[in-house]
Amino acid sequence: MRRLKILHVLANAAPRYGGPPKACLEMAAAVAALGHEVAVFTTNQDGPGELDVPLDRPVFRDGEELRFFPIEWPRFWATSRPMARALRDRIREVDLVHVHSLYLFHGLADGHEILVYKFRTMRVCEDGPEIPQATPDDERVTPLGRFLRRTSLENCPNS
Repeated sequence: MRRLKILHVLANAAPRYGGPPKACLEMAAAVAALGHEVAVFTTNQDGPGELDVPLDRPVFRDGEELRFFPIEWPRFWATSRPMARALRDRIREVDLVHVHSLYLFHGLADGHEILVYKFRTMRVCEDGPEIPQATPDDERVTPLGRFLRRTSLENCPNS
């Protein structure tokens, strides 16, 4: 099995926030236990205060790397320009980025351009106004299409 490099990006990891931090950290630990390289980038936000965590170096816990970045104004977006810079530098080195809580600052900061390859799994066939749904033995499916469908590769995410 190929060892993946996975980066989780999370607004905050303080226990007070419950579900997302708990789920993210447990997921990261479980995937690291399977032998993958896992990092979590988050802020030190803890309500109106800050977590007492190191901001200048990674912390290793349960096999994953935790990186805390200083929370900045406006706090309600979980803004951290240092996290944005670190994401810019790190994101191209990883195989998978899992963004938690899309509509906050880190969802914007970790956005990046990806290259997408599109493979057709069926031949184009103009059958008039009605185009029949594909069947398992459909003659329109190409040899590459049969392989992609059999292995479910046509359903894989692109980044």
